[in-house]
Amino acid sequence: MKGEDKIMEKISKLDAFINDKETRELFNRDYWVQEIAREDGLKKGLKKGQQEKSIEIANNMLKKNYSIKDIAEITGLSVKKIEKLAIL
Repeated sequence: MKGEDKIMEKISKLDAFINDKETRELFNRDYWVQEIAREDGLKKGLKKGQQEKSIEIANNMLKKNYSIKDIAEITGLSVKKIEKLAIL
């Protein structure tokens, strides 16, 4: 088989893949499942990063003797969480 024939065969298979409705639907569904999972992972990562930053800020504020009430108000952390940080 010549090089051009091999290329044409590959193009033909690709065309059949693209034009097969069931294959296209499966591909699209898998793509969107992965996209949703990726976005969910990003959101969770951002939330975790924000939480870690709030804890870092709270620890710095504790070192400077801010009140637990003020720290909670500024960082959005719960009083209980800040009290645990103060013990550590």
